Formats: sequence, structure tokens, C-alpha cells
Amino acid sequence: MDNPDADEGETTTYLVADEPAALVWAANFGALEWHAWTSRTDEPHLPTYALIDIDPGTSTTWDEVLLLARLHRDALAHLDVRAAPKLTGRRGIQVWIPVAVGPDFAETRAWVERLSKTVGAVVRDLVSWRWEVRERGGQARLDYTQNAINKTLVAPYSPRASAGAPVSAPITWDELDAPWLRPDAFTVRTVLDRVEERGDPFRTVLDDDQVLPRLA
Repeated sequence: MDNPDADEGETTTYLVADEPAALVWAANFGALEWHAWTSRTDEPHLPTYALIDIDPGTSTTWDEVLLLARLHRDALAHLDVRAAPKLTGRRGIQVWIPVAVGPDFAETRAWVERLSKTVGAVVRDLVSWRWEVRERGGQARLDYTQNAINKTLVAPYSPRASAGAPVSAPITWDELDAPWLRPDAFTVRTVLDRVEERGDPFRTVLDDDQVLPRLA
């Protein structure tokens, strides 16, 4: 796919992995991590997902990451919004919210910003809204700015280029409370067994027929 709107110096041509042969082609070039766009090739400016990115700071503990994810879980449940949490395979957690084609990235970004700032207000000591990492004082950032064209988060089931080959694996909301949960809970050696045994938690957000409710 070509992106005619790319700025000078940006990538203009992207791989559309819509068949196994495309995955094999990418593997031959040493591709390991997959960072997907959240819009379709026919409507690149209209997202089909809104993204919540819980990005831990240097002082953020795993328990605090889980707390932030649970607060988002409660907020989304209150709004009756369908979403799926996902381990990043590093230290963070992301939430993918399916969206019916219609709103642009500015609208989904504003919606996620309103939601996450409401959540962040509950635990002000854990969250910083500063852009620069060095200005955050080790606090986490709830990064709503990822909702923009050509800004991507690691895709579901993508391996990560880290020791042990962790996988960015979708989880259920209930698993946020599981004592075994950790950032690298699933690897390339174990994730397929998990899917075979438990199914795919991400299947709940594959239908993009959801209209985001207005936030008061």
C-alpha cells in the first residue's frame, strides 16, 4: 500500500499482510515485530480501533500497571463499551476498542484522552501527562496520542525482540486479577498452546460495529 500523504522522509510504501505468502515474505527479510495500522487500506484516515496505551514509567510497578488497567476496565464497563486488554510483551498493557468506521483519528484521540484523564484523576500520583520521558518523574503515561494515522502499537500476537521471545498477547479482563499474570506471561513457545486451550480473547473485538458513546 502506498501512502501519498506521507511527510518528507517518512515511509511511503507499506506491506499489507493479507495472505500467508506476505508473512513468509516479511519473515525472509528478518521481520519479527508487527506494528499494525488501526485503519484500513481503503479508508486510512478512519480508524477501526481506538487505543489506550498504559505506558509505565521507570518507577511504575507491575501492580500499578494492573491498577491502571483495572480502572480502565471499570470505566469501559460503566460505559458499556466493548474492548480487549493486551499485554505488550514488555512492561505495559494496551486496550483495543473496536470502532465503527466514521469518526476520524482526532475524534477517537479526543475520546480516549477524556476517558484516560478521568481515570488518571483517580490516581494522580501514578500518572504524568508530560510528553518527555525525563519530565515524568518515573510516572506512567496514559498515551492517548497513539490514536493518529501512521502511529502504531505492537499488534496482537506479535513476538517482541526481547530475551525469551515474549509475545504481545491478548488477555481477558478477568485475567487482570490472575496471580500468574506478568508482562512476559506468554512466549512464542507457549502462546499457541494457550490459544488452543482457551481460545482467542481478541475475537471479542474483531467486529468493528461499535459506536463510541458520548462522554459527559
